[in-house]
Amino acid sequence: MIKKLLGLKNEIPTLWYAFFNKQTPLLSKIVLALSVLYVVSPVDFMPDFVAGLGILDDLILAPSLMMVAKKFIPENIIDTSEEKAEQLNSKLKIVGIVARVGILLLISFLIYKNVVK
Repeated sequence: MIKKLLGLKNEIPTLWYAFFNKQTPLLSKIVLALSVLYVVSPVDFMPDFVAGLGILDDLILAPSLMMVAKKFIPENIIDTSEEKAEQLNSKLKIVGIVARVGILLLISFLIYKNVVK
C-alpha cells in the first residue's frame, strides 16, 4: 500500500485532467476536491505539533482519498487523462532543462562578477 501511495505522485496530473473532464462522476470529483482541501486546510485530524503524526496523517489520508476517487473514475477517462498528463510531462521536462541551464548560467555569472572584481 505504501508503494501505491508513493506512486500517486506521478498520477496527480492524470487526476487533475480527470477532475475537469465532464464525464467524470460527481462522487470522484467530490473525493478529489476533499483530498486537496485536506492538504491545504489548516485543520488536521492530528495537529502538526504532535511529533511526526501531524505530517504522517497528511501523507496517508490525502493519497488514500485520491486512490479511492480513482477507483470511481471510468477507465476511458483515466486513459485520456493519462495521455494528456504524458504530454504535459514531456513539456515540463524541457522547461526543467531550460530552467537548470538558466540557473547554472546565473550562478556562473554571479561567481564571475564576484571573483573577477
